[in-house]
Amino acid sequence: HLSYASVVGFGDFHQSFLGLNLPSAESLGGVPFSTRRGLLLLAPVLALAPLGFWLLGRRRDVRASAVAAGAIAVYFVLFNAAYVYWHGGWCYGPRFLAAGLPFLALPIAIVWTSARPAGRALLALLGLWGVAHSLMAVATNPLTPEWIADPVREVYWPAFLDGRFSTWTETYLLGHTAKEAFNLGQLVGIEG
Repeated sequence: HLSYASVVGFGDFHQSFLGLNLPSAESLGGVPFSTRRGLLLLAPVLALAPLGFWLLGRRRDVRASAVAAGAIAVYFVLFNAAYVYWHGGWCYGPRFLAAGLPFLALPIAIVWTSARPAGRALLALLGLWGVAHSLMAVATNPLTPEWIADPVREVYWPAFLDGRFSTWTETYLLGHTAKEAFNLGQLVGIEG
């Protein structure tokens, strides 16, 4: 018996093998592009991974490694898209793709080394965009409900710009503050 087979409360889960089906067009497009959990909205620098794989594939000395890394990255994208709840529920991004992210990030290094200064500036901006979104999500509340269509625009940016940090309503520690969740600065009385 696999413990995952005992999941309750998610009807679509039991209409497939542990939630896995063939990927749909919606999920294949949603994993990279959805405003709700799309990887490229949250980490746009990864849009250059195919270019990096192409550059690595042109080099005989690393071609096999590039093909292996690319196959692993494609596997995780397809696995995430095949899951019935591909959007990840309350997760920050496409949750089953997390283990494949290093393989998507790996070819960005050759894009960087092959780029001219303007290209490197673009890569840096795209990377900073992803870092900024991650920082805003972690500072405010990375676990947004499924009914929020665009967490970046509807939750992270507004809360972060208003100085509303730690908006999560549960605590991970014994004892609590009025808001339940907090960061260490708020614990010692610093707001905003």
